[in-house]
Amino acid sequence: MAGDGDPQEAEAIMAGNKRSSDAEIETETRKKMKEEVTAASPTADKKKKKKILPKCEGGEILKKKKLALDSMSLWKFKDMPGAIDLWIESRARAEAAIAAGKKKRKKLFKTRVPNGRVEFMMKHRFSSTEPLSDEELANCSASYRQLYGIAKFIDRKMNDYEQLLIDQYVKQGYAEEETEATDDDDDDESLLEQY
Repeated sequence: MAGDGDPQEAEAIMAGNKRSSDAEIETETRKKMKEEVTAASPTADKKKKKKILPKCEGGEILKKKKLALDSMSLWKFKDMPGAIDLWIESRARAEAAIAAGKKKRKKLFKTRVPNGRVEFMMKHRFSSTEPLSDEELANCSASYRQLYGIAKFIDRKMNDYEQLLIDQYVKQGYAEEETEATDDDDDDESLLEQY
């Protein structure tokens, strides 16, 4: 028994404690060495600098694409005061009419965007006008200021859409564009009538 004062048993217990503490020290030094090695490796830097990107939900790219392409129709109304406000109101009415109306079955198709196109988007942001300061814009005519506002609005919509594609490309190594097809009987009949 250890409590009886046997010196050999006491030495064995001390040696066992020493061994366990040596083992603990050894594992700690190994952990530190691994941390130093991983910290020095280039992959650790990539892991630390990895950017957390927002997830693109299904249909989000399609929604941004529709907004961007629909905003191009503002060029038709470039001389009309309040064109952007009217466009936003008409979009809201159209969405309300779609929600209230008969629901068509829609199918979402994804097509891969060429990597070169996405890389071009990354290097050259969509811009239809040169950026002007507030002072420069104040010196321009009212019609030009309105045109400039429409151009910047369209640029924002296009850049939002392109940014989703760029984020997807950075995250996955490729980007997919979404298109929508409705399953409508009337469309099928009109196609048959054409032939």
